[in-house]
Amino acid sequence: MVRHFSEGIYRRVLAIWRMSSKHMVIAQALVIAQGTVSKVFKRNRETSIPTPKARPGRPRKTTEREDLHLPHLLYIPG
Repeated sequence: MVRHFSEGIYRRVLAIWRMSSKHMVIAQALVIAQGTVSKVFKRNRETSIPTPKARPGRPRKTTEREDLHLPHLLYIPG
């Protein structure tokens, strides 16, 4: 199973790393696996972007703003 981590994890790993910490220290500080820390560094080396890769899936049909209005559109007065 592939796990996806939030952008916050990526940013925290890189922030601690800038203070010249080792992978083991970073993993212990954030309570995550050392492999996760390594993956963050690998991703950062490849793209220089500390965000996770886009996930595959069905494209959205509605925008987030339209989603806010859906409950109002579906209301049927009784």
